[in-house]
Amino acid sequence: FAELLRGVVRRRIPSRLPRLPSTTSSRGCQLLLDYSESMVPWWEDLRELARQVSGVLGAERTSIFDFASSPARARRWRADREALEAWQAEPGRPIVVATDFGICGAPVRDLGGTGWRAFVDACAAHDCPLLILVPWSHAYWPRNLGLHPQLVHWHPATSAAMLRRQRGLGHRTAR
Repeated sequence: FAELLRGVVRRRIPSRLPRLPSTTSSRGCQLLLDYSESMVPWWEDLRELARQVSGVLGAERTSIFDFASSPARARRWRADREALEAWQAEPGRPIVVATDFGICGAPVRDLGGTGWRAFVDACAAHDCPLLILVPWSHAYWPRNLGLHPQLVHWHPATSAAMLRRQRGLGHRTAR
């Protein structure tokens, strides 16, 4: 900011204005849904989440993938359960994951070799905003995912306005 101010005072128009990156819905999102055994109680919620996200963003801007335990192995499917494509991060496109990390309600501090850390790192490397919805409270979340993902306790009272206030989802910090 100081550099910008000095340039304006000296009557030099900057060639590039600094901007804060902002998360928008213009790029749609990739929605990765965990259909593992530990998520059986939430399978209907996952289907409803997919329906609502597609309804808000539009089906053409929502890519829905499902996985069991490892999001990096998520797939899109046709109606006859034939795999269409494997998930891969699209640079800058937001990713929303609904999962319980396979914890089944038990506190987990380290996800070890489950592939979650590599998944989070791949999202960060492609500058994809990453929001992870978890049906268990904060006390049960893993602690080794780094700063890139935003984890949210997903429950009936969760709303977009609440997320914006709680996590500042309107803007991401520049790296």
